[in-house]
Amino acid sequence: MDRLGAMETFARVAELGSFNRAASQQGTTPQAVSKAIRQLEKELGLRLFHRSTRRSTLTDEGKAFLACGRGWNRSGRPGATPAN
Repeated sequence: MDRLGAMETFARVAELGSFNRAASQQGTTPQAVSKAIRQLEKELGLRLFHRSTRRSTLTDEGKAFLACGRGWNRSGRPGATPAN
């Protein structure tokens, strides 16, 4: 998955609080979502989520990353966020 796709997946997991629900909405597997998030975390050198078997919640770094990403469109320019 490309970086933009991983960032969209990150935002979806943050919104839904679940890797499984994000995968379902994106038409992919929970394993693919988990892999995308792990790769993004590795690239950033940050842990974005606290993971449990029932829920995924944002770390402080994850909250900051999500806030930075809001308001940017797919072209990488300031503007409206992409529609779900």
